[in-house]
Amino acid sequence: MSRKIIAACMALVILLALLVSCTNASDDAGSSAADQSGAVSDTPESSAVPESREESLTPEEIYDLYTGDEYEGRTFTIFSSDNDVDPPSDIVYNTGLTGDESFPDAINNALLERQNLLRARLGVELKEIYHCDISRRWNTSLAKVRSAIESGSDEFQAVNIALYDCGTLSLEGGLYDLYDVPGLEPANPWWDQTFNDSVEMFGKLYFTNGDIAFRTKNAVTCIIYNRSLCERLGTEDPVQLAINYQWTIDKCIEISRSLSEDINEDGMDYLDRIGWAGQYDDMALMLYGSGIRILGTDKQGLPELTFYSEKTEEVVNKVLRFMVDTEHYISGNDLWNKTPWPNEPMLALFDNFKHGRHIFYAAIVEYIFKLSDMEDSFAIVPAPMYDESQQQYYSLLNSFGANAIAIAANQPESELQFIGRVLDTLGYFSWKEYPNSLAFNYYEIVLKSQKLTDEESEKMIDLIFNTAGCETGAIYQIGKIGGSGNTVYDILNQLMSAKRTEGLTALYDQNEARFKESIDEIISVFNESN
Repeated sequence: MSRKIIAACMALVILLALLVSCTNASDDAGSSAADQSGAVSDTPESSAVPESREESLTPEEIYDLYTGDEYEGRTFTIFSSDNDVDPPSDIVYNTGLTGDESFPDAINNALLERQNLLRARLGVELKEIYHCDISRRWNTSLAKVRSAIESGSDEFQAVNIALYDCGTLSLEGGLYDLYDVPGLEPANPWWDQTFNDSVEMFGKLYFTNGDIAFRTKNAVTCIIYNRSLCERLGTEDPVQLAINYQWTIDKCIEISRSLSEDINEDGMDYLDRIGWAGQYDDMALMLYGSGIRILGTDKQGLPELTFYSEKTEEVVNKVLRFMVDTEHYISGNDLWNKTPWPNEPMLALFDNFKHGRHIFYAAIVEYIFKLSDMEDSFAIVPAPMYDESQQQYYSLLNSFGANAIAIAANQPESELQFIGRVLDTLGYFSWKEYPNSLAFNYYEIVLKSQKLTDEESEKMIDLIFNTAGCETGAIYQIGKIGGSGNTVYDILNQLMSAKRTEGLTALYDQNEARFKESIDEIISVFNESN
């Protein structure tokens, strides 16, 4: 039976168990559970649910979570990295941090509660080693993990590091296959199944994501739009279009072209009113949202090149034509040293968006936390579909901004059961269905209740997270051989920087052999090191 089927069956069983436990609980407990889950039951009280062995099991029993005491007094340390010097942790409680808008107390308190639950359940202390890696990828963080693997250091039991570094280590044989780790079940609902599906390689899963660490969720791409401005302009509402599966590339371009105003009558610049504010990353967002992938897997689970098609060329050309329409599209890539934020031009466009000068701002979820001072109402939508026949949204996890959880080979196989059990227990206590958990507070208390204030936007954030995956062609740098050569994103950037409106086919043909060669190299390196 496939893992997806197993996961679906397990999810159904847990739902039944939770429903029964709510029915049997006291009125107060039932009310509290209903408030946290958001579930509403219209089953008449007289309609008893037939009892069965599965329905009487607790979630811990259903998911076979370890409840023994053999790890009493042990410490579990996660090595984390990012490019901020001293950011709040999303792994352990941040002592002394209060009143931070970007890191609300509800999140920090949930981290403390999770640590306490882990200590009470397994007798294990949770700790974190944080490392600032300014370049984010292929630098000091990767070197530290490699050094730990080489020396067999037991300084940390798991890693929470950049996706690019996870990809590199997986090819080097530096990460364990999570499918083979005893005590860890990646199909459990607190692990992100869409993410797992998108990064599975060679039939193996070397890194994962889920409710255990919310910062990576902040790196999921989305489109923020000024809802008040759309109402004033009389455009269609993107949220309604998305709900009705009519939110397409053509629609978002059409709405963007509803706004173009040269405020100072001195030619269009970043201070004018322009429909869409974005950057070169918008191309990746549009391609992924259209269901186009650089790298796929064949029937044997081996990576294969899947990027180019007539559909791909159509999407690329459509986006290129939109990007050169400076009356309706403005790119941060053209604004270096031209704004009060000389080295961060997207901040200039974000400030404009907050002040009502743009309809759309292509961003990541993290930016929702930065809009509390925006006077107009805003909402979010996923990347648009290719066309209405697609009937499926796809949200891209920003490869540069995201981390993943993995188990490095610095730990001996004899420690894997301990590590697997602790990670799955942490995941369970983080799960959005667990009362007052980290994920519950992130989704329901912070994102939905405080930042996204209407029910339709809440549906959108659920849709965006439920469809978030990775472009493995970016993580594995398809096209780079020995550190040199063009990736697919490199040739797209060449077209965008040259303000071309076509030309993908010629550039792709020039690089296709190298793309395929780099995939062959990945397969070869993997076979040698695993």
